[in-house]
Amino acid sequence: MGNPTAENNKSIYSHTFVVGRMPVDLSPTDLNKSLWQPVINTGFEDLCSKYYPALIDSMQRYEGRDNRPAFLKDVCQYALQLPKETTATGVPTSMRLVEKAEGKVIRATDYPCTICSIQLHFFPCRFVFFSIEIDDSGADLNDLTLMHSKWKELNQNYTDFTTEEVDSILRPLIALLPHNAEGTPLFTHQGTKARMYQIVQTADNTVRDDLLYEIATFMPIGVVNNTDCLPENKRWLKPSADYFNRTLQENSVSAFDNWKALALNDSFTVLGCNDFDPFPHCHHYFPLLYMRCLFEEFFCFDRNNRFRSAPDGSATYNVEQQLDEIHNMNRHYFYNDVSYDFLPSMMLRAMAKGMDLLADREELVGHIKDSLNEAQRSRSEGRRRRNDSTLLAVQILASSSVFVVIFNLFNNYCDASLTERRLGIILTLLALLCIYAMFAYPKYWFPFRKSDQKK
Repeated sequence: MGNPTAENNKSIYSHTFVVGRMPVDLSPTDLNKSLWQPVINTGFEDLCSKYYPALIDSMQRYEGRDNRPAFLKDVCQYALQLPKETTATGVPTSMRLVEKAEGKVIRATDYPCTICSIQLHFFPCRFVFFSIEIDDSGADLNDLTLMHSKWKELNQNYTDFTTEEVDSILRPLIALLPHNAEGTPLFTHQGTKARMYQIVQTADNTVRDDLLYEIATFMPIGVVNNTDCLPENKRWLKPSADYFNRTLQENSVSAFDNWKALALNDSFTVLGCNDFDPFPHCHHYFPLLYMRCLFEEFFCFDRNNRFRSAPDGSATYNVEQQLDEIHNMNRHYFYNDVSYDFLPSMMLRAMAKGMDLLADREELVGHIKDSLNEAQRSRSEGRRRRNDSTLLAVQILASSSVFVVIFNLFNNYCDASLTERRLGIILTLLALLCIYAMFAYPKYWFPFRKSDQKK
């Protein structure tokens, strides 16, 4: 790749999960049952020795767990049945790795990998995500970051790096997706980027911050400290020292010397060395923690976007439904302590910080409170107007009765002419109009009256 410092820098282990929200309304009943099989997990009791049962119930379906809360009834996974030539680890295949400079292809080669699994993750409120697990262990790290950057921009790059073999493996997933005018599948719901969960192990004795940053941001290896070894067209990618240091300081997480992770908005990257054990990162932290954060992020974004895009600033669904959703999300998803051990909760907080979930949650709750207050004010104002109208009608009737009695007494005891009687009727009507105006517009008649306006 033009960087001599990375010639022998290969991954010992590399698993990547490419994740995106399905841009179509989908339910399990829409799936071809001969291709997509439900995932029923076992070992619930074993997991409960480490994770809170509420977390497990909110993320996966387990054998014998039929009494989950109603809000979680849609939570399940379906796995694509891979071709018959699948090995114990997945389907061996290869992709096209094409490197361009100034619009010209300067290198094209095969990129061997194994597609381990393709799953659909169903969540409450009809949120559905896909995940594609790829094993590209042994890859040159420069090739790895370049290929992962292609996967991240799926909508734009899918036809550039996939082969007929890969396309054939993914075809049942692609059949569920919409396509653009050129016939290219659209994988992601908002924007063009998929999310990447990466676990990489190298032969280094220590975890290098520069290498972690480069893998997490899909940059050429050496761009942080060895830009002189890079081609001219890549040297401009070198991050500023301030940005690099701030990103590592604010978004990295680590508990042991043999691994370190970097949580960003569009990727979560774990870099390990020596005797690093990737098992919990692949089989626990990704399905239980990362997917949980991703669902929260898209849920909050979707509901906040409804408020932002509504012409009158209100939501497109009633306040009671909003409150019910928030109550259920608070109960099942909007909390950060998920384990009896410190590490899973620490990992979850790092992922949530990388996605800025707390700000999204607070914004959504603020919108809900504003809608509730507005609805309460509207109901209170409606009741006040009805009460004022009723009181005004009673006062007018009472006043009318008084004037009628007075006018009758005047007619009975006074020898009034027809002209005088007509004058009396006109004066009575004028008096009634004055009384109505006094009650309808009190601030003009009683300037000393205190304002009812909210202070």
